[in-house]
Amino acid sequence: GQYQAALEALEKAYEGSKAAGLKPRWARLLQRIATLHMDEGYYELAEKPIREGLQVSREVSIPSDEALLLLDLGRYYLGVGRSSEALSSIEQAGDILAGLNEVAMDQTYLKRKAEALEALGRYRESLDQWNRYRVLSDSLQRSEQQEAINKLNARYQSELKDREIEALDRDNQLKGLQLRQAERFRLYLLSALILLGI
Repeated sequence: GQYQAALEALEKAYEGSKAAGLKPRWARLLQRIATLHMDEGYYELAEKPIREGLQVSREVSIPSDEALLLLDLGRYYLGVGRSSEALSSIEQAGDILAGLNEVAMDQTYLKRKAEALEALGRYRESLDQWNRYRVLSDSLQRSEQQEAINKLNARYQSELKDREIEALDRDNQLKGLQLRQAERFRLYLLSALILLGI
């Protein structure tokens, strides 16, 4: 169904980008293929695209892609019960993320690390990571809410200014009409005075 269609589309895009020599795009497409497999529970199919994607991301030096693929490798290891290797991959991703400003990836890192620590029975450390994840998630959500409020406020202010401009335009049109009427009245009055000979 949807899984097969999505997989075929991703594989076609991957082959197309490979034929075009678009290496930076390969890693992202391989990551998406691996994620699709894992989302469906096919962890055994995810390892190969993750490893290929990691190799490509390192060749083209895209740290954010490498970090994302390392997080996915950690997810893969967790899915197949290899918790120690999962934690190692996740911590490698964390080292890369420390030099980037990728809040959404930091959030994924904290979640994956908490899951790996829990799988290893390191509950206290896992709880600490979950708490950091929650704080970051709350902060991100507040930030997104504030951004939505700011956009709504900007739209409201824009509409308000548009209405003010429309009102000023109507006022200017009315004043222009009044001026033309006053000019016409003066012209009629002057014409009437001239006709009357005054």
